[in-house]
Amino acid sequence: MEFNIKINELPTDIEILENKWVAFVIDAEPDQVKVVIRAKTWKMWQKAATDYPAWVAEWSIGARI
Repeated sequence: MEFNIKINELPTDIEILENKWVAFVIDAEPDQVKVVIRAKTWKMWQKAATDYPAWVAEWSIGARI
């Protein structure tokens, strides 16, 4: 299964994992999706949020069911 998630603001409730990756949860009613991304990607998103306030991030997540 593959799906796209679009976000228009950075989550504030993040978790830094032991490998410095960043984890956060997106509320996709009625379910919640846990997203884990590399620290480098998170830093790029933070820079984009500051430089381009109206940014929208989009990425594909693959999952096996």
